[in-house]
Amino acid sequence: MRQQVSADKEKELGARLRGYRNYRGLSQSDLGKHLGVTFQQVQKYEKGVNRISGIRILEIAKLLGISVSTLLGEDSSVDPIGEISSESLGLVRRLEAMPEASRRSATEAMLRIIDAIEGANAGQDPA
Repeated sequence: MRQQVSADKEKELGARLRGYRNYRGLSQSDLGKHLGVTFQQVQKYEKGVNRISGIRILEIAKLLGISVSTLLGEDSSVDPIGEISSESLGLVRRLEAMPEASRRSATEAMLRIIDAIEGANAGQDPA
């Protein structure tokens, strides 16, 4: 039981690491280069296969511009970014890069599209 709890925590930490790395626009290779490890090692951290040492957690948090408590999931005032897909993060980045007036128009248009898709799917039988 204790090992399972530890493994679950490693996976949660890995998911947060992946989310913040994606949010910052870093590849696994980029992060690995900064840390002096291979991208495969970063993959193992993100999957929770390999445990991340305390010193490495400090390095990662500094590189990502977040606090250690945020990376560890202890800061409840921060949204759990680890659960956001890379596609969604890419969309947010592109929206944030737009001038404000264009961003507002694009956001309103996307919300109308999402509403239409949800309305069309509401009548469908899930297969």
